Amino acid sequence: MERRRADSIIATNRRKESMRMLDERMIDEIRNGLENVSILDESLKRWMFDPVEAYVLVDLVEQGRDTSKVRRQNESQTDETKNSNLFPTHCRDPESVSDINDLLLLHEAEILNVLCSRYRQRNIYTYAGPILISVNPFQNLGLNTLQMKKKYHNAKIGDNPPHVFYLTDHAFRLLMETGEDQSVLISGESGAGKTESTKMVLDYLVYVSDPEQKSSGQTIAKALIDCGPLLE
Repeated sequence: MERRRADSIIATNRRKESMRMLDERMIDEIRNGLENVSILDESLKRWMFDPVEAYVLVDLVEQGRDTSKVRRQNESQTDETKNSNLFPTHCRDPESVSDINDLLLLHEAEILNVLCSRYRQRNIYTYAGPILISVNPFQNLGLNTLQMKKKYHNAKIGDNPPHVFYLTDHAFRLLMETGEDQSVLISGESGAGKTESTKMVLDYLVYVSDPEQKSSGQTIAKALIDCGPLLE
């Protein structure tokens, strides 16, 4: 018994060591691949850290060991910056990325590019797996209409663009199917739109609990929405 246990421990340790070596080798291959691409094709674009605009898109003109020469978009002169300030870019159509997890390169510059590009197209919602990122539009985009509620009622992910109604509907369906408590966590900085998102969640719950509006839905909705400040 002791011998079999010892053999099992040795086998487990060997598997762990093999996985560790495989992970390290994969990381090295990815890193070396990116470096080789950078050296072979100096026309590749890069995201460069900028203290004012966060990140700006630049053309890689000349790459050195510690620093590189880059050219900003629509400018003729070149700047020299540390390589640590440069990040690869791959996404060519950021407006179409509805889930950040679909990005090939996942870093801050690419994420901000997707969010900003979608925001310009009046798409304020973007998924990050099971999380929904919302950028406050500071205007009414018609996202809380009865037609929109019907569109997301019992819908599957991917059927419609990202929306707070989908997450709310999903939580409600899990509640009904499992009988277990569900929660929707809404967080963000001051002015991010937490209050409006909370109202939309409560408003949708009123609708989905009585889609035919046979009961006094307006009274229930008002009571729930009036609880908003207390819930926050």
